[in-house]
Amino acid sequence: MSETVIVGENNDSKKDKFLKVGKIALEEAIREAKVGNHVGYISKTIQTIVEDNGYSVVETLVGHGVGRDLHEEPEIPGFLIGTIEETPILKEGMVIAVEVIYNMGEPDLKLDKDGWTLRTQDGSLGGLYERTVAIASNGPLILTKWACGLWVFLL
Repeated sequence: MSETVIVGENNDSKKDKFLKVGKIALEEAIREAKVGNHVGYISKTIQTIVEDNGYSVVETLVGHGVGRDLHEEPEIPGFLIGTIEETPILKEGMVIAVEVIYNMGEPDLKLDKDGWTLRTQDGSLGGLYERTVAIASNGPLILTKWACGLWVFLL
C-alpha cells in the first residue's frame, strides 16, 4: 500500500488536483479488478484518467501479482499495451498490486547515486497510489488500506 501526501503547508491547487487525480485513478482501476476481466481494463482506466488530466503514466514501473513472492505475474501496467483482449484474464483467488505511478511532467524517471531513490527525469512532481487487491467472486477486495508504505514528497 502506498499513498502520496504533501507534508507541511500546501496552498497549491495544482498539487491538490494532481494528487486527487491519482486517488481517483486508483479507485476506478480497482473497480475493474473483478473475475473474468482482463488486466487491460485496469491499465486503460489508469491511463485514461491520468492522461485526460494532462499528466503522464510512468512506464518503467508497473503493478504486479502478489503471492509467495512480492512481485509475480501478471504485470499490471498503468498503461495499455496492445489490446485489452491480449492482456491476462483475472481469476478468482488472484492477488494483485494495483499501482498508479504517474508524473506531473514527462513519464521518465532517473535513479539517484544511492542506487535506490527514483526521481522524475524533468524534476516534476511524481505520485504513487497502490493497493493490494484480491480478486473475489463478489468483486475486488482491498487487502491493504491505511497501513504499510508511504511515499512522502517534501514540496
